[in-house]
Amino acid sequence: MKKLNTLTMVVLLLGSLLTITSCETKKNLSDNSHQKKGKNMVSELSKRMELVVVEEENSNERLEIFSMEQDEGVAYYLSVGYLGMGDDFIQVYVDPFHELFIPLGSTLDEAETVLQQIKDFYKQPQGATMEIMGCFNKYIPDDDLEAVTLTRNRLLLSNQIRFSIEREDELRATFVERSSFNSLMSSLKFYRKMHPRKP
Repeated sequence: MKKLNTLTMVVLLLGSLLTITSCETKKNLSDNSHQKKGKNMVSELSKRMELVVVEEENSNERLEIFSMEQDEGVAYYLSVGYLGMGDDFIQVYVDPFHELFIPLGSTLDEAETVLQQIKDFYKQPQGATMEIMGCFNKYIPDDDLEAVTLTRNRLLLSNQIRFSIEREDELRATFVERSSFNSLMSSLKFYRKMHPRKP
């Protein structure tokens, strides 16, 4: 009886060790996978040279102007941030990876011209629309451009533009306040004063 108990204890201990080893192996594999994804994200984001960022603490609004080195030289982009999913009235933000990028050209003069066109659109009446080209992608833009619709919205004291794209009968959009866009433009002008030799 004593031998049986000892044998049972050995079997139980071995079983426990196997379980612990197997759990640790799974944990290590998932950790490595997570680190690999993290490295890919950092690698992609490192291609972006941030110039100006405007963020609103109490909303999903985040604007960024950045540059990227490309085969033909430098390219400038505006990121209007992540897009929600929904319709004309309700947008739910569930995708924190894909951003909507607007190409601004290959010089800061060109970038400022495109941004001024968007700024001027805030003066249009409620419901007015215009189209520009953009790229909806993870982390960094690519050459896959599509039409982006800008719509003038005015809600109570809010003066905004909705940037939207269509996805299989679903509207993906984000809203940019006029005050945030004005801050972005002012910050870009200040950046240019600080870097007068930047093309």
